[in-house]
Amino acid sequence: MTITEGLQNQLEERTARALAPAFRDSRRLISEQLEAALGRGETLADLPLDAWDNLAASLEEAIRPRLEAAYIEAARELSDALAYGLDENALELAAQGWAEAYGFDLVTDINATSRDRLSSVLTDFFAAPMNNQELSERLTAIYGPGRANTIAITEVTRSAAEGQAWVARQLGAAGVTMIPIWETRLDEFVCRVCGPRHDTAQGTSWFMLPPAHTGCRCGVRYQYLA
Repeated sequence: MTITEGLQNQLEERTARALAPAFRDSRRLISEQLEAALGRGETLADLPLDAWDNLAASLEEAIRPRLEAAYIEAARELSDALAYGLDENALELAAQGWAEAYGFDLVTDINATSRDRLSSVLTDFFAAPMNNQELSERLTAIYGPGRANTIAITEVTRSAAEGQAWVARQLGAAGVTMIPIWETRLDEFVCRVCGPRHDTAQGTSWFMLPPAHTGCRCGVRYQYLA
């Protein structure tokens, strides 16, 4: 089974809420740095590198516990459905190890995307100078609730898929083979990428676990090998 929609919504809300303060602080710091740099006639390249290091640390501290939680909750939900007793210590260690490794890469990507978008903001500013309100609106698009929600949806999907895959591997080590089957929500939001994957086994129309794209809410159900 994929994780229930109720659990998915709950995990997404918690993740977005955790990201909000980090994004708010990032927006304020970058705004201050940009205004100072622009006032001196400088560019984004002149921003102190330690500012980006601090943003990365803040984001990683905010999101890593949420990645772990989604991994663990999804694993528990699947194990309960299969009536399979989990080793909680092993699960927590697995979740921690995965979140540490992936969380670093995720934050690096978030900051890289933010930096690219900021470069676009500066290019637009010098082409046609914008007032403080316009600058604030552009920065909110980069460090605001909309982006936090999108990241939350995508990364909860990823963490949940990884947690449930861990359960399947534990079963496999015990001699029980589970077949991963892609599942969409089967609603009006199913996209062209995920629609054809619905109800197909891994290795046919897909290979990598969800998410298939930004904002993907698909999951994987596991069925016993006949």
